[in-house]
Amino acid sequence: MAYRLPHEFEIDRATSRLELVRENPEVSFGMWNERGAAWYRYQLGHWYDTGFNEITNLDEIPQWCKDAVAKNPPRGSRSFGPTVTDVCRICGDEMNASDLNDHYLDHYNRMKDDAGTLLATPAVPTKDAPESTKKHDANRVGR
Repeated sequence: MAYRLPHEFEIDRATSRLELVRENPEVSFGMWNERGAAWYRYQLGHWYDTGFNEITNLDEIPQWCKDAVAKNPPRGSRSFGPTVTDVCRICGDEMNASDLNDHYLDHYNRMKDDAGTLLATPAVPTKDAPESTKKHDANRVGR
């Protein structure tokens, strides 16, 4: 079996973005031997060497690597391909994923236009509001 990249993507035709379709879990072990650095990779039940060539003779792989994979095997996830529809988190409308960004911008622009009209009283004190007669000195608090 040939080595696979850790993640497989497909183009979402609605948004022209890459979407994760499959994750190929992999564990890598590095060590020094008489020839220099050596890498052993375990992916989908197969072992690969430093050059991503499949190792068919499992006696070449150190036992501690095999034990680590047996104790904690890597697990991946699988999705069902690109999503074409999406749901707005603000209003709950379902729409094409390529239209969602513009939809969020419409919510933002409406919120910006309504800014300041939602408060019944002004947030800043007016000159009619009584001022505190006691001055606050942050350097003297707690002394």
